[in-house]
Amino acid sequence: MRRILASLCLLMTIGTATAAEPTSDDKARVVSLVKEAVDAWSRNDIEGAKRHMSPSVVLLDSTAPYIFQGPTAVADWVKAYAVESKALDISDSWQTLGEPTEVDVDGTHAYVVLPAVYGFKQHGEPVRVNATVTVVLGKSSKDWSFLAWNWAPNGK
Repeated sequence: MRRILASLCLLMTIGTATAAEPTSDDKARVVSLVKEAVDAWSRNDIEGAKRHMSPSVVLLDSTAPYIFQGPTAVADWVKAYAVESKALDISDSWQTLGEPTEVDVDGTHAYVVLPAVYGFKQHGEPVRVNATVTVVLGKSSKDWSFLAWNWAPNGK
């Protein structure tokens, strides 16, 4: 039993020592990609936002049905958001991001959390919703892409 525990401890130590340390470039790149995607959404450049999504992306949002996944996730979300916006008389939407509150990079995966403000007009009146955006990214041989995106309002 002691030999097994000693071997496990040794393996964990070796694994930790050989894990690639994230660079500030990795952290800056993932934050930049998140901001680029939000800028694209705000300009209604769906293709520009989609360019950052992996084919298996999972989007979690307060728009029903709340989860959108796979190669059609972005298109499905756009359709659902259009239906919701029409039903609630929402127009002129925009979103901005604050500075990240957390950026963790572990080899080929990254986790980014940022405060956000979602603004729009409802029945012609301006509305602002404070929210948190959380993104998980994966790194391929080409670049980082979004594996998961969560938008959550900070209370109602």
